[in-house]
Amino acid sequence: MRHVTLSLSVLGVLMAGCGILGPDSPDLEWEIAMHRAMWEANRPAGYEYVVERLCYCLEGAIGKVRVHVEGDSVTSRMYADGRGEVASELAALFPDVDGLFGVLEDALDRGADGVDVTWDNEIGVPVAILLDYDKFTVDDEVTYRVPELPKTGQGT
Repeated sequence: MRHVTLSLSVLGVLMAGCGILGPDSPDLEWEIAMHRAMWEANRPAGYEYVVERLCYCLEGAIGKVRVHVEGDSVTSRMYADGRGEVASELAALFPDVDGLFGVLEDALDRGADGVDVTWDNEIGVPVAILLDYDKFTVDDEVTYRVPELPKTGQGT
């Protein structure tokens, strides 16, 4: 039991220093894995949260979206500004929390020039992701923000 307490204390100290890491940081993959494990440990069976996507994109591909999840399935994606439901062809642009981890892993796999992440260190969710796929290309940057963390309750 003492080893578990000590390990959790060390993990807490390490996480307190975590914040934004670039794609050249050897710790970024570790950060993603560590926070994914935190999310898996804290992930409720059903939740809702708000994810915001920002980029130089079509109107339907940007904005704040309330995502409802039951188990491993997204049950709805509604624009928070009242525009209605996200069109099915745009749904993947507004992922559940597991999908945010997928966005990060995809950016690393594609060799993005800039990957900056800010984490919620209580439940492991990435609360801000800034991606620059090619530093020589104008307007290819994509930002994800999580203005409302996952919560259980109404609608789940």
